[in-house]
Amino acid sequence: MKKTLLLSIYALLASGAGSQVTTGISHPGDDFEYCGQNKAYDRLFALHPEYKEEYEAEQAQFQLDYEDFLAGYSPDDRATYIIPVVVHVVHLGGEENISDEQIYDGIDQLNLDYSATNSDLSSTVPAFAGITGNPNFEFRLAKKDPNGNCHPGITRTYSSTTYDTGLSGSGHPIVEAVQAAQGTWPQNKYLNVFICIDPNGAAGYTFNPASWYPVSGMYGGIQLRHDYMGTIGTSSPSHRHTLS
Repeated sequence: MKKTLLLSIYALLASGAGSQVTTGISHPGDDFEYCGQNKAYDRLFALHPEYKEEYEAEQAQFQLDYEDFLAGYSPDDRATYIIPVVVHVVHLGGEENISDEQIYDGIDQLNLDYSATNSDLSSTVPAFAGITGNPNFEFRLAKKDPNGNCHPGITRTYSSTTYDTGLSGSGHPIVEAVQAAQGTWPQNKYLNVFICIDPNGAAGYTFNPASWYPVSGMYGGIQLRHDYMGTIGTSSPSHRHTLS
């Protein structure tokens, strides 16, 4: 089941963001701007060249696993997967310290997109119009912390790392700030979303699901600008798909 879920999430990431996500690196001489995710990969691979080798090997293995999955897939095997989400608001007391209501709205928008019930589904780019669908994912704010205690699924951390400075050394400042203040929410049990002011000059980014960073850590979380979470508060309807 875990393998099926990972394959489903990875396939959605790859198809939803296009070839930029599947390459993971930019190419010198290209006359267009790659998205923030590719820039993050470039920084990561520059710091850890060994990760690039593991990344490429994992890409090849994923293709084999995906083909194997499709060969045995049956629509009758589908089940609804509940994805527990933890939203970590990293702020300096300004508007980036978004309200609980804006976070709830952001989760609602995420579920509308993944269930193919969003109001602008008819505006899907024509090349993808024939392959839209519902993967049976439901995102919910976590109700328990890693120790089994009741929790609202939202944390708030006062830190200057809300001005995300990107990867440095072996880690990521904004993730490390949250870990220091809130403890570790393992990414093999939670989807971590870090709300901040500036995720490296992008509206948001994340790394593909992978095993070359510790699954018990939080480096595979999503970094998202506060004004791209949901449709209310500091955000707007035009930004509602960024988290998806």
